[in-house]
Amino acid sequence: MIKIKKNLVVGLAAVASIALSGCNLGKKKGDVSFWSPFGAKYRNVLDNIILPKVEEELGLKIDHESKGSYPGIREAVVDAVANSTYPDLAIGYPDHFAQYQGSDILVELDGKIDINDYDPNYMPENYLYDTNGVKRLYGVPFNKSTEVLGYNGVFVDYCVAKYGDPDLKNLPKTWDEWASTDPNSKVQKYKAAFSELVACKSKLCGQQKEDGEGFNFKIENTPTEGRKVLIDYTQTDVSTARLMSWDSTDNAFITLVRQWGAEYTKLPESEKSVHPKLRKGHVLFANATNLPIVTEMLQFFYNMYKNEIFTTPSMTLGADYSSDAFEQGRCMFMVCSTGGLSYNTENWENRFSIAPIPYKDAEHRYVISQGANICMTKHANEEKAIKVLKALTNGKFQTEWAITTGYFPASNSSADSPEYQAFLNSTDYSDPTRVAYREGARVNELEYRKNGWTRFVDDAFIGSAIVREKVAQILGDVFAKSDASADTIKSVLKNVLDQADLRKNTIEIEKNF
Repeated sequence: MIKIKKNLVVGLAAVASIALSGCNLGKKKGDVSFWSPFGAKYRNVLDNIILPKVEEELGLKIDHESKGSYPGIREAVVDAVANSTYPDLAIGYPDHFAQYQGSDILVELDGKIDINDYDPNYMPENYLYDTNGVKRLYGVPFNKSTEVLGYNGVFVDYCVAKYGDPDLKNLPKTWDEWASTDPNSKVQKYKAAFSELVACKSKLCGQQKEDGEGFNFKIENTPTEGRKVLIDYTQTDVSTARLMSWDSTDNAFITLVRQWGAEYTKLPESEKSVHPKLRKGHVLFANATNLPIVTEMLQFFYNMYKNEIFTTPSMTLGADYSSDAFEQGRCMFMVCSTGGLSYNTENWENRFSIAPIPYKDAEHRYVISQGANICMTKHANEEKAIKVLKALTNGKFQTEWAITTGYFPASNSSADSPEYQAFLNSTDYSDPTRVAYREGARVNELEYRKNGWTRFVDDAFIGSAIVREKVAQILGDVFAKSDASADTIKSVLKNVLDQADLRKNTIEIEKNF
């Protein structure tokens, strides 16, 4: 028997205590720790509606923390890797997962998850390549959205009445139609009516049917004959008003590059078998092949901007988001995410209406498929974490999440459920936010999914989030120039691509200047 001195035992106990204290840096309060990027609105849905029911059904305690934004959660996980305090489950984008894979904290989900229930269009982005160039499953879809053309339905009703033209209810479909300068075109009729309303410094008054359709219009400061104020232009600054905007300028650039037939970024085949930390994603939109196409696209939208048809939120509207200007009647049409439709429905008199986004031509109907997925890390008790992951992404809890938030169901069992189908087919107009969710879901289901659109997601690599962040400035930088010559556009693109953040060793920039 080995004897140890008492003072040595005390010393060892102290060391053990310190060691255990260090290990407790990442100790969970519950059975499964779960980080999300959501702000107050969606965090409350999780904390007060979804997660309590999941906990009750599974008999598990879920420790949920919101990091406030998608950049916030990516930074939080990356920072937590240093002291091993990252969560069991985390919501994020594919480029987040690429970075986590590079830190070797992700668990491969192949064989652990039955993927047959998930929408196949949402699955490719959940695969990353291992060092042998083999695709591995690292996530499953959770909250999915796309972009739509939101518009002020009352304004369109007013245009129909003003011109006596019912066809004005059928919005233009292509960008050529939206860019038309023909005085008899739909867009020029919208523009003329909008300009008159903004300049009148008065109020558009009228009546509305149960579904929000406007009629019996009159421009007056005080509503008469049973009318009510539908849009107030008394405080609108003409210089800060534009007919159309695009909420997300990074999505705008990326989508339009695709619609014009060019490439944005790509992870080449030769890089797929390289270690994730060393892989180089290629930026392609300014190379010899794509630069002429991208230049043509930017010139097209520069002309739309100069013709006072199109803008970006910060250029003319003086806002971070188009929804701010929309609510104030300074913007009548905007491309926006279905994930944020509730921000556009606070003023029901605007009757927020929804249509598919415009496209270049029938062969290039591209629309971004966005939203996040859930990954599992090496901290997790796999048995418990898998149960939570499945419950959140399949069946009734995913259905309730979709109906409550406006995101699209990630799984077939949710999308095809009687509850979700009843939601899609409802004719209840009492809740404007629920109506917006329903109309957005209908566009996705009946137009994008079933009518030949390409719903795309770009390759993920370490640094792809930085590329996305930087391209958000391109449209605005072009619009601010005095001309849109090829040389001017080259200078704008060069300025963006020469920024220090894009000079990382995980990004290869192909450029023709």
